Amino acid sequence: MCSRRNCGVCSVLPAHGRGVRVTIADPTGSVSTGTVLGVVQELRNAGAEVLQIGPVRVVASTAITTSADGGIVVDGTVVPSPYVIRAIGDPAVMEPALKIPGGAADSVTSAGGTFTVRAEDELEIDAGRELSEPQHARVVK
Repeated sequence: MCSRRNCGVCSVLPAHGRGVRVTIADPTGSVSTGTVLGVVQELRNAGAEVLQIGPVRVVASTAITTSADGGIVVDGTVVPSPYVIRAIGDPAVMEPALKIPGGAADSVTSAGGTFTVRAEDELEIDAGRELSEPQHARVVK
């Protein structure tokens, strides 16, 4: 636990705001973790400020891996299909970015999954996160 309580570096709190809700259904288990990671990266590139996959808050160090049954594991938590990704940011930028030909939506559907994205005026990211204390960085006040 960080000795600088509430410094803003070592804890990530819940958030709310405008954004998008992405749902990826994978009934055959054919959507790879790389494809899900590609969706997350596309959201980041389009300006997503806060992300959550299922019940797990996504941060820079988040790992998305494959579960024994072919599903996904996000930072050690198995997330069943359909995978719901919530992203806070400008939906007018994020939604079209996901639908670029050959991009995130096409990657999911070509892998055998279904992809939906819905803009929301009020999106809740309810997962918080306790981060480890930085080893190399220092907070400058």
